[in-house]
Amino acid sequence: AADNTSRQDDQAEIGRSDSDLKPLLLVLSGLGGPAAMRKLLGLINENFAKIIVVSHEIDAPQLPKLRDQLQKITKIPMLLPVMDEFLKNGNIYILNMKQTIQSTSLGYQCIAGQSLSGFILKMDHDVDIAVLSGADELLSQPLIQANSLLSNIHVQAPDECFEPALAQLLVNIGAPLLDNDVLEHWFN
Repeated sequence: AADNTSRQDDQAEIGRSDSDLKPLLLVLSGLGGPAAMRKLLGLINENFAKIIVVSHEIDAPQLPKLRDQLQKITKIPMLLPVMDEFLKNGNIYILNMKQTIQSTSLGYQCIAGQSLSGFILKMDHDVDIAVLSGADELLSQPLIQANSLLSNIHVQAPDECFEPALAQLLVNIGAPLLDNDVLEHWFN
């Protein structure tokens, strides 16, 4: 009986740690974004226990190559999630253009969808967003609204972007630039 109780306690502890929502960093990028992502990934502490979701404007067949290229920079596992997969702490996920995420009582989940706008409009205080070069301009309105409510969006300096349209728009409405203090807070 003691073994049974011990096993149940262990399972309860595992269940609690898996279902606790850890802060999530959503990275939006596209043309010119991989260089900025390499810089970001190089700053991550190897004990990183949060979740990073990358939405990069790239065709699905090219995602494995992008993942392999970025995996050389960090020891944090970089994964291509499948539909309905729950995201686990300590991983980096790269979405394809037909995937989005949702927040559930069990954690963050990868689901089918053409846009992250629904997630952005409903996101909680545990989510931060980094907008890099080439991010999808169709996300401008949800990002503007989220920035006014939560102030959790940070933008790559437009003059450092290969494709600065969304970054410039967000800076123009007061979104702060992505700087080393913010990166230290996220990654260490």
